[in-house]
Amino acid sequence: VAVGQFSGKGEEGARASEKEVVQTAMDAMMAETGSTSVTANDSTTTSNGVQDFSSVPSEGSLATYMRKNPTVYFYCWDETGKVKALPGTVTSACPAGPY
Repeated sequence: VAVGQFSGKGEEGARASEKEVVQTAMDAMMAETGSTSVTANDSTTTSNGVQDFSSVPSEGSLATYMRKNPTVYFYCWDETGKVKALPGTVTSACPAGPY
């Protein structure tokens, strides 16, 4: 059986699943606060992708809407609240949105 084709698929699935949780938290926070935009966490800021959402975005805390904080992966978002998952180790600023 060729198992090489499945190498890395579990991590891809985990990242995609966790991204959906972060996106859902962002959507819920924006809906509850009545926000139509958020402070972007992208290349126009000095902040790298974050794992701990207790203080960002400035419009509210995503930690309130997530069971697991911090997350395993890092995330960026644009001003519309669209979330982008980044690799597990981030050493540079988030790429420019829109995502």
